[in-house]
This record gives sequence, structure tokens and C-alpha cells, in this order.
Amino acid sequence: EVKKHNPNAVVFIQTIYNPYHNVTISLSGVDETLDMSYYGDKAVSRLNEPIKSLAKENGYEVVAVYEVFQSAKQTLINAGFDVSSTRFSVDPHPNAMGHQYIAELYFNVIKQKNVTEGQND
Repeated sequence: EVKKHNPNAVVFIQTIYNPYHNVTISLSGVDETLDMSYYGDKAVSRLNEPIKSLAKENGYEVVAVYEVFQSAKQTLINAGFDVSSTRFSVDPHPNAMGHQYIAELYFNVIKQKNVTEGQND
């Protein structure tokens, strides 16, 4: 729709990160653990596949948030166990560091797109 109004517009779409990366749930008295990371990856992979595969055909740039979040050494989401407060959270949103990573990733992708196309603004 954007391209209809401005054919020169550059559209960026990000992959979806796994909000439960490295999160497992264990219940006392139950021998099994629930690997939230595994189930999150299954769902997120199904969502990310068309984002990546349709980019060229639909004329948008992909920002690889999933890959960056997966390889990060720091905790970038709110979900998980907070040792300092001894509380467990299922909040799927990025924490402050996660937002910083996303902003830097967009900045780098936009900067690279400008360099590639010879734009300097």
C-alpha cells in the first residue's frame, strides 16, 4: 500500500524474536520441564519464514531481529526469572537493552541501505 502512494519508499519489516528464548518452566512435584524456548522457536519460525521469503517479491527490506536476539549474550526480553526480585515473568516484550539492540539494528540496516544506494542523508 505504501509503494502505491510512494514507489520510491523504502519499507523495513523485522523478523519476530522468540520472546521465550532460554526460558524453561519447572513445577515442583512434576518431573517434566516445559521448554518455552523450543515452543517459541517453532511458532516464531512459522511467522518469520514468509517475512524473509516474500521480501524481494514485495519490495521490502528485512531487519533480522530474530537472529540478533538468538545470538545475544545479554537478556533482551522481560520474560524469565529475575534473580534480584525472585520473580518469574512471561512478559514477551523487549527490555531496555532489547529496545537498544533493535534501534541499533534498524540504524545499521538503514545506514547500509543509504550507502548501497548512494544516499548520504
